[in-house]
Amino acid sequence: MSDLGVNEHHMDQILSYMRFAKYQRAQRIKAVDGNFEDLKDSRLVEDAYTSDEIAEMLAGLQAVMRPPPACHVESTKADNQVLATDLVTTKHRLLEVQEQLEMAEKELERKFSKTAAYASMKKILAKKNEQVKDLRKALSKYETLDDLPVE
Repeated sequence: MSDLGVNEHHMDQILSYMRFAKYQRAQRIKAVDGNFEDLKDSRLVEDAYTSDEIAEMLAGLQAVMRPPPACHVESTKADNQVLATDLVTTKHRLLEVQEQLEMAEKELERKFSKTAAYASMKKILAKKNEQVKDLRKALSKYETLDDLPVE
């Protein structure tokens, strides 16, 4: 899966999901088996059928209800392939959206720099910078080397 271009964290998440799916499948099979065992133990007391006949019917039903393990493997494999494809597609879309966002931000910045508010703010800032320079120059007349802290 490393050829999908996913980082280690995402790889761990995928593997964790696969372990979870395998665990869930095993739990579902155990639940089906447990339900049949409960049925055999609690309801096979009627005299209309022999216990062996009912057990045989339930075994047949259980075989029909419980898909073979190969079916689970193929189903899980197909699900994982779909998830991997979705992950790659989503990652690609994310990169495209990020590029669009960057372009939109640059365009917005370009448009803002042409507004009157921006020009006015720029003039005010330039004026304030000149005032700061003048104040520093004026202060430098009153400062001597003796006033500076010695390191």
